[in-house]
Amino acid sequence: MKISKSKAKELYLLNDNDLEDLDVTIKDNYMNYSKPIKLYNQDDLLDCAIEKYGNVNKINQIRENKLHDKDKKFQDKIKRQEKLINYFKERGYNVENDIISEYPCYLYIEYSKSKFLREMDNKINYDLESVYQIAYERIQRRNQLINILIEKNIEYRPESGILNEYINKKNNLLKTVKKLEEDAFFWNKTVYGTLRKKFFTELNQKGKEDLKEDVIYYHLLTSQNVSFPESLNNKVENILKAFVFFKDKNVGDNIISESDDLYQKFINTIKLRNKIILSYRNSNNLPEFIKNKLTNNNNINISYE
Repeated sequence: MKISKSKAKELYLLNDNDLEDLDVTIKDNYMNYSKPIKLYNQDDLLDCAIEKYGNVNKINQIRENKLHDKDKKFQDKIKRQEKLINYFKERGYNVENDIISEYPCYLYIEYSKSKFLREMDNKINYDLESVYQIAYERIQRRNQLINILIEKNIEYRPESGILNEYINKKNNLLKTVKKLEEDAFFWNKTVYGTLRKKFFTELNQKGKEDLKEDVIYYHLLTSQNVSFPESLNNKVENILKAFVFFKDKNVGDNIISESDDLYQKFINTIKLRNKIILSYRNSNNLPEFIKNKLTNNNNINISYE
């Protein structure tokens, strides 16, 4: 009888080193071709386990002890979870999903005292009151922000770094909401989201900021419905001044590249703009937007390309 590697480890309490010298049959894994299935002979596994542990009774005893320990750990987690939920409820907060999923509640539930204190670097005590104080404040901040996002019709994304900076007290509420409004605008109402997902997947901070500025420029040129978060007003006004400058130079009607491919249309429009800027770089009264695009050697780099 053939037994898979995972079952061999579970039933015979063997590890990779134990299995290394045993005969193995390799089969294709149709669920994951990069990880073939390894099958071992049952008799070989039993002989290996007896050599390691002494006899079958010893193997069965160790396996039973492991199962008992696993069950005890699981029951201890359930007890800690019940105690924590009751502690919150006694203080007026009853949303169980919020409680068990909030940091550091889930660590208190999952970890033993020693592991919890190591994870927390001993900065939080392993007791209900300490965990409650930190978690409840985080829940309040999170719910306050969620309510504002609902009012503004902005999607709540738990994985958002901007959101978590606020939860962790690294940003105030006003600054966080402005950032999330901008984030939602770029990802949902402009070509920024498509460009990032398909073409610019790995950018440093400067690349992201430069791309966003050029997306605003492109959005003003190509979109019928042009509206921006209030926090972007200064950038929009600077770009509009560049449009006026182009019009004064009689190039205002020829600044959009034509292509059916989004990437080509975007990048060629930006390159066309840069070419125009370079041709007028010595002009008087250059708008701030254009000055900022020129490097010290009067060139223009596209940092995200």
